[in-house]
Amino acid sequence: MKNLSIECTNVIKGVFLILVFLSHFTLYGFERSNEWYDTGGLWIRSHMGQLIVCMFLFYSGYGIMESFKAKKEQYINLLPKNRIFKTLFNFDFAVLIYKTSFAPCA
Repeated sequence: MKNLSIECTNVIKGVFLILVFLSHFTLYGFERSNEWYDTGGLWIRSHMGQLIVCMFLFYSGYGIMESFKAKKEQYINLLPKNRIFKTLFNFDFAVLIYKTSFAPCA
């Protein structure tokens, strides 16, 4: 199972995360441009679709499953503190920055 080691899956998740970001960037009006990077992002989005997100979630879920198999009850007990609250905090912080930076002028 060397191919599914944490080092290999982190690299794979990183590649798919970059592809997810490229896919999301195309939502911000890049389709109106004919630059090479815009058309490349549109090609990725149109041909890969949800496959990019599915693969990222598959590898992430695989990592969570392996952590659970190794740590069992301890992993479940620490899941809210180590995963959910940290993710919620980071998400809320990003939304706060976005809302204060891009709020319409009054």
